[in-house]
Amino acid sequence: MNSLLGLLNLVPRWVMAALIATLALTNCYTGVKLSSERSAHDKLKTAVAEQKAEATQTLLRLTEERLTAQNSLNALIAKTEKNRDNLQRQNTADLAARLAGERLQFSAECGKSSGGPESAASGATSDSSATVIQLPTKINDDLRRLAADAESVTIDYRVLYEYVHNPKLVCELQP
Repeated sequence: MNSLLGLLNLVPRWVMAALIATLALTNCYTGVKLSSERSAHDKLKTAVAEQKAEATQTLLRLTEERLTAQNSLNALIAKTEKNRDNLQRQNTADLAARLAGERLQFSAECGKSSGGPESAASGATSDSSATVIQLPTKINDDLRRLAADAESVTIDYRVLYEYVHNPKLVCELQP
């Protein structure tokens, strides 16, 4: 320790004062700089935390809006399908009631000498009467099934047209 004091006695006092002052100023500058960096870091952390909170709120709001829109779309789809089923049942019942017990038939005039326009123009009357011809059961059933299928396709088309042209759905499908 004495050697250190002896060494310090060799250094002029003004140099020692300058070294101590430099050390004190450097320490103060470093403390101020660290304090300002900490303050900037704290401000940045606060800003990031605020942005995270805002992003979370936005995500929750958008998720809720999407769920609401999806529920609305599901309700619309269910309503459309229910309407379609009701129309199909009503169509089946109407066709069955309308065609119950009836057979498809057509009338044909038999016994005419010629089918040309001159016989119709001359006003000649025929002594034969129109004959009613009933179609075979298989053809009758096939034609009725075809009529029912055609009506079913018409109902499906109307339901799909209403579904596609629904303003709520059009808004949902747009990007």
